[in-house]
Amino acid sequence: MQVEMRRWLLLLAAVLLISGCGGNTMPTYSIVGTVLDAEGQGVSGVKIEAGGTGTETNDDGEYFFDQLSGVTAIATPETEDYVFYPRQYTVSAGGTVDAFVRYQSLPLGEDAAVPDSGVAAFAGIGLLDFRDAGLEPGDTATVSDASEATPAEGMTKAGAVVKIQVAGQLEGPVQLLLAADTSENSAMFHGQDGHWQYVSSEFQGGYREASVEAFSLYGVFSAPRPRSLPWLLSPVM
Repeated sequence: MQVEMRRWLLLLAAVLLISGCGGNTMPTYSIVGTVLDAEGQGVSGVKIEAGGTGTETNDDGEYFFDQLSGVTAIATPETEDYVFYPRQYTVSAGGTVDAFVRYQSLPLGEDAAVPDSGVAAFAGIGLLDFRDAGLEPGDTATVSDASEATPAEGMTKAGAVVKIQVAGQLEGPVQLLLAADTSENSAMFHGQDGHWQYVSSEFQGGYREASVEAFSLYGVFSAPRPRSLPWLLSPVM
């Protein structure tokens, strides 16, 4: 009798253990997304990565993932020819997600005509959105890699560092989006007169984004909090 009771207790314990493990299984979900070009048309054959797996967009620019779990990063691999906005984003539930927009990359270090879309994109650097700046057809922007620029003491490079020149009369601010490695302790800075000044910006989709009207050096750096470095407290207006 005692042997039989012990056997039933062991069996019950095993069932409870298995049930407990099953109860802790993380639920999965599926997502649907699209990749569009600057004119809003679907782009086929774009590689998308999520949760350690990859896929490509179909003829309509759509992509699908299933069996995702937890918080998952969705990303488009960077290429020399195209820039994507956003670079990446995260999801934690199923459904239709925001579209990636693909822009043709313009050459670095050369005068480049602002595209009809109003967005000038530069691979490995980011984007300049001139749509509210009032530029005329034929106006140009020149963006050069300035990663060799010397940061101030306590600052560490955490994204793109560029020199920007714009030929044309601006009637409003330009949205500057610089590729950023991380959001933690990173910020955008404006290099002017030998000093780096803090620029108010937001981290979105793998970019540091700010409205700017003056052009020279801009970069994304990690730095201690502004209150510990007084020279960071002068935002560029």
